[in-house]
Amino acid sequence: MEIGKKIKAIVEQKGMATSEFARRLSTTNQNAHDIFKRTSIDTELLERIGKILDHDFFQYYTKPSSSQSPHQEKKKARVLIEIEIDDDLKKSLKTKLLQALDE
Repeated sequence: MEIGKKIKAIVEQKGMATSEFARRLSTTNQNAHDIFKRTSIDTELLERIGKILDHDFFQYYTKPSSSQSPHQEKKKARVLIEIEIDDDLKKSLKTKLLQALDE
């Protein structure tokens, strides 16, 4: 993830000049430009930037990925049912879940 590009995009979306962003962050214009080039960032700095821009940048790190293929989702579901329960109940649940996933 290129967090710096996301920060720069939000700064531009808010119509904020880089100099204003730097001023609010109590840093130089050069440091602000350096932030825009980063691929990683300290969490405290990201929290400060988020407050300045009124934007939750942590969402990019916490959103579940929806890019999994149906096969991966099915495999994940199969793994989830591999729990220790009564064998008859386990077979019944497994059958029903697999049928639901195949629909």
